[in-house]
Amino acid sequence: EDVYRNEGAGLLITGGTGAEVNPTINNCSFENNYASYGSAIYIKVENGTSAPTICNTTIKNNNGLYGAVYNDGISGNVSPYIKNCAFVDNTAKSAGAALYNYGYLGVSSPKVENTVFSGNVCEGNGGAVYNNGYLGSCTPTYMNNTFFANSTILGAAGAMYNFGQTGTCTPATTNTIFYKNIRNTFDLTQFSEFKNLDAYPNVTYSSVQLSSSSYSAAMYNSLGTATGNIYGNNPNFESTTNLDGDDDVWRTGDDGLRLSSTSPLINQGTNTGAPTTDILGGNKVGTRDMGAYEYITCGLNVALATDVTTHTATQAVNDGNFTCYCNADNELLLALDTNGSGAVITPSQVQLYIGNPSTLSYNTSGGMITNPAGGVILERRWDVSPTTQPGSNVRVRYFYTNDEYNDVVTAMAALTSPTTISAPSQLQFYKVKGGSTATFPNPHDAGVYGIVLSHGAAADTNVWVSGTHGVQDHTADYLVSSFSGGGGGGGGGAAPLPVELIKFTAQAASNHTGQLDWSTATEVDNSHFVLERSYNAYDFEDIATIQGAGNSQQVLNYGYLDNSIAPSMMTVYYRLRQVDFDGTQAFSPIRKIDFTPVHTQGFTKVYPNPTHDVINIAFPEGDEAEGHEVVVMDNIGKVLYRQTTDASSISVDLSDQPAGLYFISIDT
Repeated sequence: EDVYRNEGAGLLITGGTGAEVNPTINNCSFENNYASYGSAIYIKVENGTSAPTICNTTIKNNNGLYGAVYNDGISGNVSPYIKNCAFVDNTAKSAGAALYNYGYLGVSSPKVENTVFSGNVCEGNGGAVYNNGYLGSCTPTYMNNTFFANSTILGAAGAMYNFGQTGTCTPATTNTIFYKNIRNTFDLTQFSEFKNLDAYPNVTYSSVQLSSSSYSAAMYNSLGTATGNIYGNNPNFESTTNLDGDDDVWRTGDDGLRLSSTSPLINQGTNTGAPTTDILGGNKVGTRDMGAYEYITCGLNVALATDVTTHTATQAVNDGNFTCYCNADNELLLALDTNGSGAVITPSQVQLYIGNPSTLSYNTSGGMITNPAGGVILERRWDVSPTTQPGSNVRVRYFYTNDEYNDVVTAMAALTSPTTISAPSQLQFYKVKGGSTATFPNPHDAGVYGIVLSHGAAADTNVWVSGTHGVQDHTADYLVSSFSGGGGGGGGGAAPLPVELIKFTAQAASNHTGQLDWSTATEVDNSHFVLERSYNAYDFEDIATIQGAGNSQQVLNYGYLDNSIAPSMMTVYYRLRQVDFDGTQAFSPIRKIDFTPVHTQGFTKVYPNPTHDVINIAFPEGDEAEGHEVVVMDNIGKVLYRQTTDASSISVDLSDQPAGLYFISIDT
């Protein structure tokens, strides 16, 4: 026993008389710890209470005498909430290799949900769990868990041992799978799964591994309440050999203990008291399945497609605000929020190309990515060919794996002008607009044009927002006004520019004209500037050529008045193209002029319209009204919002309302 620390080698949660100790343990991993009691986590509050939360956590390869997690209710009340966890390959000499619940002179009443117990081994009793109510009370609740291939070497009950002599032990188990749990290393008979001494567990809507006649009171194997159970059936898991999937990470979308499409346990649980999401965070629509994993044909939390090929979606499933497009193997390709946009898209119109190698590098400028130092394109490109294009912006959620991200990092560092990438937020994403008839156009090809997006806090048609998928993969969210295709990558190191531009501004002027001003700090071999204009931010036309100074080491100021703007255009974009004597070119950032405020002076402005969440209301400058009452109503006249204000503007959050038509009434 000298190899063990006495209590809680990973984490000790304790307190004295009257103490209340309720920490939250989230997104953690406890591995390879050694202790007599609670080799990973020991929870003990004498004459007090402790209700910690342990969620989204993997507890693996810990070794002790009693339990990787030990809930000690001695003279107190220990009631942890364990959710979305994986107890894997833990070992114990005496009892309960994964979880030991002890209610001696007190109460041990953990609640365990959406959790996997797999491969745990005990020399004594309770391969996975030991519930002990000796001289006290042990009343754990197990909901939507999976017990697979847990075992004992000398004792009984590979899955769960329940002991209630001179006390109370009444575990309740619902929507749970027990399969191939064994005793004595190979025995799958009477006590391979449960053994009860003065304890009668209530097992309902669960899949137990033996025939119904095997659960006998005379054999200390009886069940208390036994409603809605399935006896002696194979759950038909996706895999019983590759349990943590190809990514070698538990609690991700490729886990082997997910139910396959042929499982008899789909929709066989009960929704009463059940969690609304599964171990992967996926939402369940309809009746709960048995086990920790819901069978979801497609959704935001399923595994990503990774095979090198062109994937075509075969199914589309709504998951919250997003429609998720998956292939025939239930692998996620792309997600789109088309709500209220009018877009019509069938699954076969969504494709994802995955190439080998996973990145394409170049060391020159060209195409829509004009960085002279080149860049890297991620060979994971999406394409959508809709029946009907959207009438308003659509939110795209693009997915890429952590391995692909690391490949981009490596490829960027190998460019002629290397760039160091240390976070996904440093990547760039693009949306192709045109210039190629290919289904998956390369943004570096000559003639291809579109939008290169930069990272930011709020998704827009020029801005992408980073996120995560599962434990380690990544997402990029951005808006598109129409469909073709897109992907991700990054630009190379910044090549030295022949001109140091220190200012470039665009402002609305009188009579629907635009005033452009820019300044340079230095100029080296600068031939001239070409001022370019666009009405859509990607199709630019030359409108003026302004001679440069050639060579200069002092601040020089330039200006131009654009008086040829189309009267009907309220939004105009500009950029500068600087041209060196040898033909080298560089582009400035894009600048925008919005003429709407000029033309709406004296009027109340309501924007954006349409909106997905917040609507802004700005009252006219110089308004002499003492106040404004703003009322928002739905299309049958129900008042959703009412406020009186003397401010110059207000914002109304409509994000909780369904898509539709709404009315705003403003009284002064």
